[in-house]
Amino acid sequence: MRLSPVGPMLAGAGAARRCTHCKRDRASKSCACSRCGRELRTSVVLRSPEDTMRSWQAVGQQKFLVEDDVVHWEVCGNISARELTTIFEEGVHIQNARGYALFCINISGDWSFPLEARRALAQFHRTHTAVGATAIVGISANKALFIDLVLRGIAKVSGHRPNTRFFGAMQEAAVWLDDARVQLHERLRTQKQ
Repeated sequence: MRLSPVGPMLAGAGAARRCTHCKRDRASKSCACSRCGRELRTSVVLRSPEDTMRSWQAVGQQKFLVEDDVVHWEVCGNISARELTTIFEEGVHIQNARGYALFCINISGDWSFPLEARRALAQFHRTHTAVGATAIVGISANKALFIDLVLRGIAKVSGHRPNTRFFGAMQEAAVWLDDARVQLHERLRTQKQ
């Protein structure tokens, strides 16, 4: 199976499940491990481009895919304020429905994050409290530092710093997002009690 150019997609319902406690795959359809009785979580599943490319959408130069609780974004060229806002609004819809949203941002090739887009990002975080996690894949060390500085500025403006990590490989990012999902589910369940 060939991997998608934007990497693996996180699995949705019906995917193989693994125990958060013993880390073993279970073929059980229940929410508990048949071995130790602990909660199960969805595991990372790699999908071919044929499975996912039909659902990809374009806004300007950017491509994105909404899959379950994740917005996958393939960054291409200059990011405009309209593109950024449109893609982040998809995350708002997910967050309104689930209580959180995850982003997997794949950066390859030439791209830029002009002042207009940075201002739009700051404004977005002034008016929205992001609950979730963002994995950014394929970014150079210099640009990661730049993005980190932008996120620090957003934290000063909005009072909240988005949970963002940088990764060299899509598989690492997918595992981290999977773990973040489990933590977010636990936090939401605790808040309801």
